[in-house]
Amino acid sequence: MADLTGQQLGQYLIGKRIGKGGMATVYHARQESMERDVAIKVMATDLGEDDAFVARFEREARVIAQLQHPHILPVYDFGREGDLLYLVMQLVTGGTLHDFMARRTLTLRQVVGVGRMIAAALTYAHKRNVIHRDLKPKNVLLDGEGNVYLADFGIARVLASEAETVQRLTATGAMMGTPAYMAPEQWQDEGVDNRTDIYALGAMLFEMIIGQPPFSAANALGVMYQHLRTPPPPLYKLHPLLSSGLDAVLQRAMAKAPEDRYAEAAEVAVGLQRAVQALPSHLIDRPLPRVPAEKLQQLRQQPATQPAPSEEETGDTVFDTDWEPATLPPTPPDSSRPSPIVPISPPDRPDPPSGDAAGAAGAAPSAADDDSMVWVWVGMISFVAIIAVVVVVALLLMTRDEGDGDDSRDSGARVSESGGSAPLRQPTSPNNAVPTWTPSPSRTPRPTSTPVTPTRTPLPSETPCLLYTS
Repeated sequence: MADLTGQQLGQYLIGKRIGKGGMATVYHARQESMERDVAIKVMATDLGEDDAFVARFEREARVIAQLQHPHILPVYDFGREGDLLYLVMQLVTGGTLHDFMARRTLTLRQVVGVGRMIAAALTYAHKRNVIHRDLKPKNVLLDGEGNVYLADFGIARVLASEAETVQRLTATGAMMGTPAYMAPEQWQDEGVDNRTDIYALGAMLFEMIIGQPPFSAANALGVMYQHLRTPPPPLYKLHPLLSSGLDAVLQRAMAKAPEDRYAEAAEVAVGLQRAVQALPSHLIDRPLPRVPAEKLQQLRQQPATQPAPSEEETGDTVFDTDWEPATLPPTPPDSSRPSPIVPISPPDRPDPPSGDAAGAAGAAPSAADDDSMVWVWVGMISFVAIIAVVVVVALLLMTRDEGDGDDSRDSGARVSESGGSAPLRQPTSPNNAVPTWTPSPSRTPRPTSTPVTPTRTPLPSETPCLLYTS
């Protein structure tokens, strides 16, 4: 397509070209009626010749214009001038995330901030059934205030809506998406949903941390094979100070099967923030070193179960030498992988006993066993003591009751032998008169009681104890 600088498209005066792709060119333009600068994306001229494509383009432009979110690039207008279709958008002059990463590396704090803003924009669009389909650093725009804007929503959907259009674009070398960030279902021409964008978000986060996309090859076929069959290289093998928790977030976001990924983009942002917060603060605010391309390619070619070679095996490091990672405090050890910085030695342990000493040690009762037996005996003694108290009290009560009854009966039948009086006899009388008895004035009679021997009741302790019978 010819350069349109200086031409007029509707009410927009075209200025300098600020970007160009396989299907569109972006220009800086001036909207005279509103006295504002805007950005205009002009589609390739051959697409404007297809009336069906034009209808789809206008329909999708209206849908995109309805997306009002702080981190989605606003669409102001759309139009057609001859065979030229164009979208009018807000002008953002800070460049793209791709350009920023080409100039410098990001800190983990910046990665979290950018990731949260992109995830928020995706979550908003996904709730309205809008899928981006071509998420990549070139579609993330930056301003001078630290904000990011997600651009080109729906463009890939417009281009992929008709088989004839797809065949024509494929024949000219264009693709429905960008190979480095395309999910496996896009390569296999399967249905896409919000998890397709989540896969691309995971690939972008990987590139923001490492400095390169997770997959790369000499041609698109090689990249496709890696997306379909090869897991992303583990972060902790590329950068020894990065935790396996951070790697787990990206591995899940880039799972091969959509059902194994996060359900929402916001979950990726939450997992990313938690993993980074667990790292030392000085590591969070320090620009990450770039990983050598050779090292990344070496890990791409390794089986998933093969550990990365150590520095002693390769003779190099996976980080810039001027960064001096050895001076940083070590991160908490991860038992799932060896640390390539400082080897972790197991704690010193005494040698195990041998021979008779080992046998004697094995036969000796443990302190735990002794303690348990002491408590058993304490319990048994307490139980027996309680039973004994109950039995003694019962016997005393029984003895007192029986003694009172016997004393009342014996007092009317006999007197003490020491008193010298004969036993009283009740004389018979025709009138059944009750005889009276006057005690001897010399002595006062004193009744005595006959000792009562109670019947012995067996103690409960003499019965078998059910706690110790089988």
